[in-house]
Amino acid sequence: MNNILSFEEFLERQNNFYLYFNPGWVGDVYRKKDFYKKFATENPVLNEKLLIEIQNLRANKEVMRLGMGGILAEDIFNISHSLFEAYQIMINYADNKALFE
Repeated sequence: MNNILSFEEFLERQNNFYLYFNPGWVGDVYRKKDFYKKFATENPVLNEKLLIEIQNLRANKEVMRLGMGGILAEDIFNISHSLFEAYQIMINYADNKALFE
């Protein structure tokens, strides 16, 4: 059985979880994982919402100043409830180690 993190624990550990929804080749690598594919198939609305939100963060000129479209921690915090919702679904398909690699 998977140990499901609380919202607070998720905020501390989420690290690169947002990369499942990141445009470009890095996101492509994350999206090849079977548990993500299952999530995306079974939750197309939430998946599309997060893909758009992350893409919008990357398109933000202020964020782009960091180079390579780096996303600020506070930007991720603003969509953390949606990311946590995705996590709560994906934890049924993979363990925390796999989700946060």
